[in-house]
Amino acid sequence: MRLITYLLLPLFVIGLSMPVFANPQFENMLDELLERSVPQITTDALAAELKTSKKPPTLLDTRPEEEYAVSHLNGARRLGFRDFTLDRLAGIDKDAPLIVYCSVGKRSELIGDKLLAAGFTNVRNLRGGIFQWANDGRPLVDAKGATKAVHHYDRKWGQWLDAKVPTVR
Repeated sequence: MRLITYLLLPLFVIGLSMPVFANPQFENMLDELLERSVPQITTDALAAELKTSKKPPTLLDTRPEEEYAVSHLNGARRLGFRDFTLDRLAGIDKDAPLIVYCSVGKRSELIGDKLLAAGFTNVRNLRGGIFQWANDGRPLVDAKGATKAVHHYDRKWGQWLDAKVPTVR
């Protein structure tokens, strides 16, 4: 019994230090898709930061209005993607903590690059975006309040949402 404990304990500890994703294929896709030019934050780390931070980061949704309207993270500001403009960040300190997100993280990474180039110093990209946030069962809101629905973008990308997450197109 002790031999098994000694052999399995290191594997267990290593497993605890690695992020857990419900869908390994989704994680592999993210590794291939994201260039990691913007530091990433996991949904677990962001949830903890939002819960414990005295000054939580500003959440910036980089999706278009029709996706944002279906659902977004509570307190998020829509920054946009095709209609992105730095004017929407007027009044935000260049050193303020910013979290950018989109459906899975690619569009937000591109906007994050623009923010870094504009002199913002504390920008992080939500790894897996709103899809991972919803897959984790974390809270979402729309204009009326709490919701569970997510805009699935299109059939190709919508496949990364768990079947339990209601989708809207």
